[in-house]
Amino acid sequence: MRLAEKEVLKRDRALVRRIDDAMAEAVRRSGKWVVCRLGCTECCQGEFEITALDGLRLRAGMEQLGEEEAGRIRARAAEWSGEGACPLLEVESGACLLYEWRPLTGRTFGPATTTLEDGGIAVCEKCYAGASAQETALCAVSVDDQGLERELLAELREPAGPLTVARALLDY
Repeated sequence: MRLAEKEVLKRDRALVRRIDDAMAEAVRRSGKWVVCRLGCTECCQGEFEITALDGLRLRAGMEQLGEEEAGRIRARAAEWSGEGACPLLEVESGACLLYEWRPLTGRTFGPATTTLEDGGIAVCEKCYAGASAQETALCAVSVDDQGLERELLAELREPAGPLTVARALLDY
């Protein structure tokens, strides 16, 4: 990992803390409407793009693992077809194998968050059953209103083509 990437990762920790704090607040506000728990894997299905920052974070997580576990994860990523569960999902338990380093999509999926582009509210389709639009809006939080993710992404090289979890684990 290049020195510049290490510096970005240090600053990324502040972004992750802010997002995790915001999501904890969204869960607090939402109470019973948030059904996301260990074992709920709605956000871990299918192929979805991640950012270069997410890829960098995942690679840093892989470096923290023992060679055997990292090799097992890489093998899962190599076999992944783009359908079904993310290669990081341990299907039996519903746990993410790199939970601490997971992409921001996985960190922010579920509880109500505001989207900066259009001011809309994003939620998991399994959450907020029976809640009115107004009740859901009262639960919503902004996860990066200071634009730190955009700032950090500007310092990283963009991958050629779409970056997915499997690709980040294998060759990015």
